[in-house]
Amino acid sequence: GLVDLHCHGAYGVDFSRADASSIREAVAGLHRAGSTTVMASLVTDEPEVLLRQVALLAGLAEEGLVAGIHLEGPFLSEVRCGAQDPRWLLAPDLELAEALIRAGRGWLRTMTYAPELPGADALVELLAGNGVTPSLGHTACTAEQAHESLGRARQLLAASAHAGARPTVTHLFNGMDPIHHRTPGAVSACLRAAEAGNAAVELIADNTHLDPYLVATMFDLLGAGNIALVTDSMAAA
Repeated sequence: GLVDLHCHGAYGVDFSRADASSIREAVAGLHRAGSTTVMASLVTDEPEVLLRQVALLAGLAEEGLVAGIHLEGPFLSEVRCGAQDPRWLLAPDLELAEALIRAGRGWLRTMTYAPELPGADALVELLAGNGVTPSLGHTACTAEQAHESLGRARQLLAASAHAGARPTVTHLFNGMDPIHHRTPGAVSACLRAAEAGNAAVELIADNTHLDPYLVATMFDLLGAGNIALVTDSMAAA
């Protein structure tokens, strides 16, 4: 079955706001649909809501219902926020990040961040040091910024207790500037990192977020071992 690293909910249930009973029902539906393992993703929200839902999902992870927690934000670019609520976007706040890590009780597995934001380097260091995989995404950064941030994340993970881990890229192509021959942007750096085996890129291969020809091209260029197919499913799915 599918190991889904990026899933916000389904069947009318939004992990970001739902109670434990509703989340159990949604995950049961996802299991029936073929997702054998689900990472519960939360979108950007008020800090108190994020803290509450992270703590709730940590309890469900302890039960074995979900494999862990993915925070898509709140440290993301306003320029490339996509469906994220811009009201709650923040520059990296280490105090809040530490509180979210504590609330997760070891089950916060990955966090999407924009490397161009002030404080992003310190955030990556904090995440890697606590076993949380940094995931570059929802960013308007340059190719150089992406290259340096992914490289630093890789080094920090290699030096941590999770030496086999590597950074990821949240839904490659979506939520970032397209490649241009004079402004290659984050995508070009992410492709180079993945091809070298220093990062894994998420692809939403639903034939809507990405053209199927592009998905096939990514498999040819990067290899299946450097790609994670994700649903990025939400309540309406």
